[in-house]
Amino acid sequence: MRECLSTIPRPVCGWALDLPCGYGRHARLLATLGYQVLCADIAAQRLTTLGKQSRRNGYPLFPIQADAHGALPVAGASLGLVLITDFVASGLLERVAELLVPGGYLLYETFSLRGQNWRGLPRRGDVRGELGHTVETLVYRETPGGPPEERRVRVRAWARRS
Repeated sequence: MRECLSTIPRPVCGWALDLPCGYGRHARLLATLGYQVLCADIAAQRLTTLGKQSRRNGYPLFPIQADAHGALPVAGASLGLVLITDFVASGLLERVAELLVPGGYLLYETFSLRGQNWRGLPRRGDVRGELGHTVETLVYRETPGGPPEERRVRVRAWARRS
């Protein structure tokens, strides 16, 4: 992720969204790159911990409780970057693409191929279809996982809003 972020002109807009943020590993990285970071997660305990760390270390992190499967409490066209890692949700990429300012970036990576988790991965081509018309796909990689007949893939994508 660090390598990918190093290639993006920053910041297109000073605000980024880390979704779901967990305990803020990527959010802290984004803050060191000059972003003010909305840290969205469904788990209140993670957000509380992240908020304490942010205040203690002076990072510009702003925890918000949100379910990535539903509507997000963020205004449209207000973010320079959306980062989604280790997560899969149908329709999510279309929704977050609308939150980007023109020229804003979307970085997306599903979770890794370990054990039986291939069962939760998208099928070949599904994510590319979600990226659709709102963003220009700059990098797109699918890595097959699980039994071939299941057509499940790990996805890494990088896109920019036109």
